[in-house]
Amino acid sequence: MKANFSSLHPFFTNHYKLDWINQFQIKDVLRFLRTIFPTVTPDGVANYINQSMKSIMQNQKLIFGIGDKKTDHFLGMIRIDFKNHQATMNIDCVEKLADSEALIEIVQRMVTLLFSDQIKVDKIKIINNADNESLYHWLDDQYKITITSVTTRMIYIINRNDKK
Repeated sequence: MKANFSSLHPFFTNHYKLDWINQFQIKDVLRFLRTIFPTVTPDGVANYINQSMKSIMQNQKLIFGIGDKKTDHFLGMIRIDFKNHQATMNIDCVEKLADSEALIEIVQRMVTLLFSDQIKVDKIKIINNADNESLYHWLDDQYKITITSVTTRMIYIINRNDKK
């Protein structure tokens, strides 16, 4: 990986803004995280945001909030961990986005970044909190993919050299 992560934001797609988690209101992040972790506290969220930003500045991981470009509503987050030229992208987002075709534009933007010369990973594991048929079809059209499922999460694995 070559990139200085601190310069990798914001990103825009047709409908969404992907920016550091600290660029969103803590109350909105808290509301969202409580759908996953019901007992999370405001202090816990503030600490999570601070630790996330520290990890980004140390080029250890990327953590983006997902915002609606028109309304600026916080819709979820993407956490990307790196190890041995591989990236694991965890996508946690509101249900209306998780299982919609709109998620493709976000994943497409992140896959492009991760396979680009800026970061240059060889393999990406994409973990989504919903079974998204549109995302599967888009990935399958673009790459030779491996798919597994763990409880309610779908895992898609794509390789840089397996682009169709």
